[in-house]
Amino acid sequence: MGTNFNGMNGTIVRKVEDLPVGRVPGEPYGYVSDLLVTIDVRVERLERRETYETTTHERVTGPLDFALTTSVWQPSRRDIVAGGATAAPLDEAIAHGRLDFGLDEAAVRGLALDHECWHLNGMSAACAHQEVVWEDSDYGRRPSLTLTQPCPVTGYRYGSAWLVRVLPEGFLAELDGLLSGAHDQSGIYRLPGTETDR
Repeated sequence: MGTNFNGMNGTIVRKVEDLPVGRVPGEPYGYVSDLLVTIDVRVERLERRETYETTTHERVTGPLDFALTTSVWQPSRRDIVAGGATAAPLDEAIAHGRLDFGLDEAAVRGLALDHECWHLNGMSAACAHQEVVWEDSDYGRRPSLTLTQPCPVTGYRYGSAWLVRVLPEGFLAELDGLLSGAHDQSGIYRLPGTETDR
C-alpha cells in the first residue's frame, strides 16, 4: 500500500478535464447566446486502506471510485453558471440538439447514466440489504440515521462507514468507448496498462 498518491485517495486511472460536450440555451441562465457544457471525470483506484468494505459486506483491495461533474459556462468562459455533481446539463444539451464536439447522443446519454448509477460509488452510506428511510429536518428531506434499520445480515448501521459499490466489469472500457468520439482527446488521461478493468 503506497502513501504517494496522484489522486485524492489513490492512483488516478482515468481523468477527464474540461471536456466540451455540447451547448445549452443561454436564456434560462440570463444569456442570449448558447452556453458551453463541459465534463470532468475522475476514476481512481482507492489505496488509502489495505481493504475496503463493499455494500454486500465483502472485503476488496483497490476498488475503483468514479466521479463525473458538469459545468455550464458563461459565454466568456470566465465562470461557471451551473453544474456540479449533476447530469442535468447533459440532458439539456441533448434536448437542445447541440452536441457539436464529437460525442453523439448515445455517448452523452451513456455518460449521464454512468453519473446516475455510479457517481461517488466509493461513498455509499447504506449497504445493499438496507431500505433507507427518509425524514424531514430543518435542512429539508434527508436520509435518517436513526430510522433506517440496521442491516439484517451484519447489523451494519446506516451512515457508520463509507461502503463501496463495486463498478461493473468492463466499466473502464465502456467509459473509454463513450469518450472515444470526442474531437479533443488532449484533456483525457488514461493510466497506461489499464485498458481493461481488472
